[in-house]
Amino acid sequence: MGAVILRELARRYVQSQKQALAEYGVVGQGQCTLLTLLGRQGPLSQQQLGLLSGLEKSWVSRGVDRLVDEGWAERSIPETDKRRCMVTLTPLGQAQFAALEAYLNAHALHVLERVPQAQRAAVEAALQVLYRSLQEELEGQP
Repeated sequence: MGAVILRELARRYVQSQKQALAEYGVVGQGQCTLLTLLGRQGPLSQQQLGLLSGLEKSWVSRGVDRLVDEGWAERSIPETDKRRCMVTLTPLGQAQFAALEAYLNAHALHVLERVPQAQRAAVEAALQVLYRSLQEELEGQP
């Protein structure tokens, strides 16, 4: 039963976040993913963006094109490796990332506030345990 609940929880949260992004109206889900990765991890190659986002190479390229067109990112080609196209947020992109993070954090807080106050601490503790478990899984720890 726990596995079903976890999968359904993840699905519904993603659905809720998509709705929040639609209301936000500035970025689409794919752009949100790229903007968030660049904002959290700093400059990345388009290949790294593809690996971390799970998006196809062509989609990453188009998504980066959109970020560049908006003035939120810029591409550069390192002298040491002409095959690697690096993507970096501009100051405008960093501001957009900060605004997006604040908006999505407020959305998450709104979801958590729907949990009854008497159960909130337990839910937040369980989320911490789940987060650590997922981190270990992603890092390949047994």
